[in-house]
Amino acid sequence: HAVASRMMIRPPRSAAPNTEAVLTSEAPSTSQGLTTEPAFVSLRSAERNGLLSSLASALWSITMEDADMQSAVASEGAIPWLIEAIGCPDVGPGVHYQAAGALWSLSASASNQPLVAAGIPSLVSLLLSPGDARQTAAGALNRLAPVEEFRDAIVSVDGIPALVACFEYGSAEAAKQAHGALSGLAGNVANQSTVCNELVKLLAGGSSAEAKARVTHLVRDLAIDPECRAALTTAGALLQLVPQLRDGDDETAMHAATALSHLALRSATHRVHVISQFILLLGSDSAEVRRRGSYALREMATLSSGERGATITLAMAGGIERFVSLLRNGSVEAREYTLWLLSQSSDKASQVAIATARCAGDVLTALLSGEVSAVAQENAASVLSGLISSRLDVDPSLREDGKDDIVAADGAAILTALLRKGTANAKQHAAEVLAELCRAEEGWSRRRQEQIASAGAIAAFVEWLREPSLGPPHLAARALCELCAGNLDTQVTIAETGAIAPLVAMTAPQLVGGETQRSQQKHVISSQTWAAGALAMLAAGNEPNRIEIVELEGIAPLIAILRSSERQPHESATRALWHIGLSSDGRVRIAKEGGVPPIMAMLGPSESEATLECAAAAVASLST
Repeated sequence: HAVASRMMIRPPRSAAPNTEAVLTSEAPSTSQGLTTEPAFVSLRSAERNGLLSSLASALWSITMEDADMQSAVASEGAIPWLIEAIGCPDVGPGVHYQAAGALWSLSASASNQPLVAAGIPSLVSLLLSPGDARQTAAGALNRLAPVEEFRDAIVSVDGIPALVACFEYGSAEAAKQAHGALSGLAGNVANQSTVCNELVKLLAGGSSAEAKARVTHLVRDLAIDPECRAALTTAGALLQLVPQLRDGDDETAMHAATALSHLALRSATHRVHVISQFILLLGSDSAEVRRRGSYALREMATLSSGERGATITLAMAGGIERFVSLLRNGSVEAREYTLWLLSQSSDKASQVAIATARCAGDVLTALLSGEVSAVAQENAASVLSGLISSRLDVDPSLREDGKDDIVAADGAAILTALLRKGTANAKQHAAEVLAELCRAEEGWSRRRQEQIASAGAIAAFVEWLREPSLGPPHLAARALCELCAGNLDTQVTIAETGAIAPLVAMTAPQLVGGETQRSQQKHVISSQTWAAGALAMLAAGNEPNRIEIVELEGIAPLIAILRSSERQPHESATRALWHIGLSSDGRVRIAKEGGVPPIMAMLGPSESEATLECAAAAVASLST
């Protein structure tokens, strides 16, 4: 009676279900069925069914998101009444829908859940009946499933397959609530196998694309939980998710990719299997499928990089030969993924495999094709940089082979073009490659220096010195330093291109408000080191360049570097003063600027061996 009275004086909320009928007569008496046994014997007419539907709708409405009302309605004995309503076959689908909705609302209160749990068998039965009651029954079960004490009751009445059936036969809301309920049930290890088997069974069967998309979403969520991965893989999820990645809509494909990537984390064997499936997609005739395969491979690699012991190596992915073949004969997506994977392969075994494969020509061909994206161009330049890096722990002759392969494939011209048109990262990697190409196993390669100069790289690097927005000046200074080392011809070209003035400017202290900012300190030191190094190489054996450095006031900043407590640029600055001091004008200016004591200080025990050698040579040059 209290429930009915509240219903008549409180209007339904705007967010509540539609209530077409309202109670306009007196509230039903106890003898009419709210608490009397049996409740529905005399309430089976269409009129009574309408009354019951309206009453259940009102109970749903007044208890929605209202904890006080949920408690009050439960205290009046409404929950058993509603359970009886959903279990009665003769009251019609409207009553079932509204009564299950009221139970859904009431079960938001933890204190009501044990009472609502008594209706679990009837709620599960509603999942298998046609009509909208599926979604309200699933909603009520979604509230109960996360609670440990109710899970067995749901499972014991075959609640798991009934909930899975909502993906095929239920509305979007029913599927959403079933998703939540099944996730809750999977919180029990004992239930995971049943849940996963039912989900994979639906994926493997002839269900609709919509149903499979819904299941794929849930599998994605379960796969993120490490505890569920064993049950999913045992159920055969790996095999059934690949078609969803290939054939599903965009959202489903992303869910499948994420699920597979997480399942691959379970073991190296699973990673190999998943990678193989993804790579097969790269060979599809469909550009969309190839794009999805590439996305999935990167998603998996990203996840693996964050998991200890789950890094993807080249050997795990099928070996370097497989990827060299993809570079030569694969689709654009296959080439782009290969370039990305090779650029990310930081383990020693993978790096040695890449260097041994002699694939520089294939990388440059992909870069030159004009088909790969700007990001792929970055990755290609990064791969080339890694192939010949002095940090690569391989036989030096193998690095030399890589350098010759790059030059033979017109790499100097291709990389010089990147200096002007590439992305910021592509420019950086291209500069590093060109600088490293100048070095030989012992000393420098005059042949490669001149090929790079002929490609126009010197002018591009000098432009970087003048306008930092075009490229990092310290990388340009490094490249120019390597280009002119021991080569009078390139020394002349670099000087004639106007490099000396900006290099002198780079050696000067970089001041902001009178003090060098900490955040810029590393950059300043690198810039000074390479600028001083470039000046040293330009002055080595080149009298006109020495004179120009002196005339451009290049002595004072070099001496200032020696006075700095930062030791990294000491060697380069001391070397530059040594070579400049071999000219009479240089010696005079060094002495005039007070450079002799700082040079002598470089002979101290705290300096590197190379700095000591340069300082000794500088002292000797000043004594002549």
